[in-house]
Amino acid sequence: MRGPTGGWRRNKVRTAPRNSPAKVVGLHALGGTPFAADARDALRKVLAVMPEPERAAANEFAARVQLLVSPSPSPEVPRVLRDALSARRVLRLVYADARGATTDRLVEPLGFLGGEQWYLIAWCRLRDAVRGFRLDRIQQAHRLDETAPPRLIDLAELDTFGREKAGLSEVVRSG
Repeated sequence: MRGPTGGWRRNKVRTAPRNSPAKVVGLHALGGTPFAADARDALRKVLAVMPEPERAAANEFAARVQLLVSPSPSPEVPRVLRDALSARRVLRLVYADARGATTDRLVEPLGFLGGEQWYLIAWCRLRDAVRGFRLDRIQQAHRLDETAPPRLIDLAELDTFGREKAGLSEVVRSG
């Protein structure tokens, strides 16, 4: 149900105390990603509703888990990109390639792929294929009112994306 300040309010959902460390560790794990700010906000809210003994135990456990993530901070994912992906809306991008040349693109967001670099994975109407757009090269992004057609993609099949970009369109299915 809609909360009083525009967020979502749920009826109290309780999980077993044994799940609390996983919640805290999982949200901490997003610290080195473009979703760090949202993860910090979610972690604050999760901790706020935990009973004190459970909160203390979860924090103590999380302090003993170290995840190996990229040492350089990832760029924040602009809200317009996240909103367009969630609402299945077409985006108009101004994108700079590796040489700095810019192009205007109409894209249909499909997901995000991260590693040393983070990418918006999208169907590019200019290229008529799936393309990865490095977040740090997106100079402008505007969400359009047009709904993107459904396209199914398995991001796990793109695990070699950074090393081999050929064949991306083979993992996308219309549907």
